[in-house]
Amino acid sequence: MAISTSQYIDLLYKKLLGVDKTDLPTNKSAAGETIPSPLMLRGDIVWKQSDQIPSTAAAVTGIVQANTGSLSIQTTADNTTTAIGGVYPTWKTGLTNWIPPEFDSVNLSNTYRVQVYYGASGINPVANGTQIYADGSGGTGEWYFDYKAGTLNFIGGTIPSGMTGSSVIYISGYRYIGQIGTNYLIANTGPQTLSGNVAISNTTPSTSNTTGALTISGGLGVTGNVYIDSINITSNNVTANAITVDAGTF
Repeated sequence: MAISTSQYIDLLYKKLLGVDKTDLPTNKSAAGETIPSPLMLRGDIVWKQSDQIPSTAAAVTGIVQANTGSLSIQTTADNTTTAIGGVYPTWKTGLTNWIPPEFDSVNLSNTYRVQVYYGASGINPVANGTQIYADGSGGTGEWYFDYKAGTLNFIGGTIPSGMTGSSVIYISGYRYIGQIGTNYLIANTGPQTLSGNVAISNTTPSTSNTTGALTISGGLGVTGNVYIDSINITSNNVTANAITVDAGTF
């Protein structure tokens, strides 16, 4: 027997929430699933300073950007979608890494949950726009916001009654703008060797190895800041204390 569309939807919905599908939705809702199934966590897009995101939404220099009030983001319609009554169902901020509600305090006060408005182009939406809510109103206008992609979709296939073809959507919320990626940390485990080309971008490598040697052979391409304490490097081929940079460009 063919798998029904509702079963595909149940699988995708549960996966989106980070749990495994083990039963029919009529027998076990997403809230009732107990086996974790998190989405893949890529090292190159890890929010390295996520521990510095406050539990109540607030701007933090270099880490959290507040796009609220007059700084709310005016989105653009995705014209590759099929318009509904002259209004496109999907809207793009053009910005990624919006901070989701999971960063709120334990009681989920929702300070990071985005607020959505519509109105004319070029306005302060909080002062002059109309706020719309995720559940919609009168059975229409339900929306879903993708915090990673920065897109809003009227997921129920209906549009808020007040929107027209000249309306635009605004998103008010907070974005992570801190460092991305992972550090290369070498523990005190004896001599360490990195061979070939080593590229370090926007990260601070460090070592706690005080008894062995760290050897880098080949090219060392540096596009961010590299901090090495208590060592003077005066040429391209240097052995200084426990770190050796051999025949590369530093």
